[in-house]
Amino acid sequence: MNTGELVLHRFLDPAYAARAEEVFAALGVGSRPVAASEAAQSVGYLAGLPGHESAPRPLVLPEFDESIMVLCGFSRARMDVLFDAMRGAGVPPPGRKAILTPTNMGWTLDALYEELGREHEAMHGQKKNG
Repeated sequence: MNTGELVLHRFLDPAYAARAEEVFAALGVGSRPVAASEAAQSVGYLAGLPGHESAPRPLVLPEFDESIMVLCGFSRARMDVLFDAMRGAGVPPPGRKAILTPTNMGWTLDALYEELGREHEAMHGQKKNG
């Protein structure tokens, strides 16, 4: 496994998730599925970064209408390899994807999900229906 490369993900379709996990394994990339009950945890905590503590479980679990993935520790070249491999396996990367940054590592996964939706809407001038 390439040290430091991790994909955090919440894929909604189990068949898609299984195929994507095969791609990650073939490339030697770590993978961490995120359960609905963990969506209110910080991205840094989910990635296992030191200094990021577990948050209490929310009373109301956030709902995701689309899949999301967060790439941790990837170079641009390795991202391209990953995305090409995913497309080649018939599991193109989801529209909501991000790179772990010092800014977003303190955000909860559900907050990052919402921000990615706002960015997509701003870039494409449309609201995506789930």
